[in-house]
Amino acid sequence: MAQLLYPRDSSQKHMSATRRHLRLCKQVKNTQGLVKQITPAYQLVTEKDQELQAQKLVREDRYDDMLMADNQLDDSVRNLFGKCEAFDRTHPGDNVLQQIFPERKFSHIVTMNRQEEPAMVEKLAMRLESLGEKHSLFPIAQELKQVVATTRKAIRAYQECVQLLKVCETECEMACTALRRQYENNYLDARKQLGRPLAERLFPTFNTKKKSDKTSAEAKEAAAKQS
Repeated sequence: MAQLLYPRDSSQKHMSATRRHLRLCKQVKNTQGLVKQITPAYQLVTEKDQELQAQKLVREDRYDDMLMADNQLDDSVRNLFGKCEAFDRTHPGDNVLQQIFPERKFSHIVTMNRQEEPAMVEKLAMRLESLGEKHSLFPIAQELKQVVATTRKAIRAYQECVQLLKVCETECEMACTALRRQYENNYLDARKQLGRPLAERLFPTFNTKKKSDKTSAEAKEAAAKQS
């Protein structure tokens, strides 16, 4: 019996099997009907798979952007901490570091959940603003707010991308389901129309190495290394 497709099979396997099936059909007379009835489902999977692969690349890019923004946010916190320390060294008694960083450390901020960090950095900006416009560190508050806005934008972009990817995955799975059913219907129709022996020739055989073959090959390779 011809090897059929299964839900566990990837979209690439669905497309590969169908492409080969179409190619084999074109080498046998009176199979135009088989080609015609499966082509739309094949084209749809191809289209949905392309969209899925493209969206996966977008997700990778948005993830990189989010990490970059998060790292820059961390750097802004570290830089502020350093400037507060420097200010206190030249202005003994002002205790600016204590006002901006009550815990007198920043590690708990740069290591916190990526989703929560922007809000914490916003608090730092508000504490800076409380020093007054004439304070030399006051302008840093606006810089922090800009970095926070950039980080939140990057996080939203990534989250939206993940949601779109889930939609693409669902659409591709649905298209594969339709193609898989038509692939099986083509086999049944081919058997009715051409008989089983000839119908079998229209469906490709997938190369699947048995586990024993793989084990034997690994054993031979290990023996060769020892000799």
